[in-house]
Amino acid sequence: MSNKVKKENATSAHIETAYVLELSVGASHVASTLYPTSRQACIEELTGNFLARHGSTDLKSFLSALAEKLDARANIEGAAAVRHYAMYGATPEALTIPASAVATKKRTLRTASR
Repeated sequence: MSNKVKKENATSAHIETAYVLELSVGASHVASTLYPTSRQACIEELTGNFLARHGSTDLKSFLSALAEKLDARANIEGAAAVRHYAMYGATPEALTIPASAVATKKRTLRTASR
């Protein structure tokens, strides 16, 4: 195994143990978002909270680990959005879909048949 691979594995293990709570909560929050705009807002909030608590040193590694957690949950869209955010500072949806274009769910009341 090369030194680079060993270093990446050690860094990944460090991130997993150091930020286990943030990774679990973050993956849960991102996975529960229903729309691209809410996913973008969630990722921005997670990133802001991480920066406030821990600084920017491990941010990219944290986002990479978060994307892996989302992959493990079979949340491919969330994982891709987190990876894109880590690279470009925005999710792909936020770059292409304006917030006003997102449809809202209409709620209907069910009445019991008599």
